[in-house]
Amino acid sequence: TGLTANITQPAILMWNTFGNLGTETTEPSTYNNPNATAASLSISGATPGTNANRFGGTNWGTTTSVDLTKYIQFTVTPNSGYQFTPTSLSFIWDRSGTGPNTLAIRSSADNYATNLGTITSLPGSTSTVNTITLSGLTDVQQATTFRVYGYGATASGGTGGFDTAVSQNNVILYGSTSLITGSTARSEEHT
Repeated sequence: TGLTANITQPAILMWNTFGNLGTETTEPSTYNNPNATAASLSISGATPGTNANRFGGTNWGTTTSVDLTKYIQFTVTPNSGYQFTPTSLSFIWDRSGTGPNTLAIRSSADNYATNLGTITSLPGSTSTVNTITLSGLTDVQQATTFRVYGYGATASGGTGGFDTAVSQNNVILYGSTSLITGSTARSEEHT
């Protein structure tokens, strides 16, 4: 079963890297919550490679702690009158034997100072769904950028990135959106 088939909670944004050459520096979202705008993934610090169906590359952090210069980022922008609460990021991450095995997520809410969630000992497999539970952000009313830092690579040439062997949404930010109390924005909910 694919990652998309396992949706059991509301999503804010989704991406599908299937069909990528691996050299992409941006990846447009395939889904956005009706109360938030579409958003692209972008890569910084790491060097896009040539791994098919992947959004990632080489030159990830080779230390055992976050390298603030190497990340994949995206911005969640709630529509006017709405707020959002991110709860988790589910994804498929593939890597070479020397690629990054640890990811941490931080946000612009505190200028990327603290981890909202981490995952270690990532397998190198396009069939394993990984989930990072996010904590610390609730009812966010302004555009917020999230950075996914890859580190723990054992060689600068080690590869890693969001990847999938079949066409599916393989990167999903779960969470909820809601009307800001007192807002006059029109609800997007259909009954």
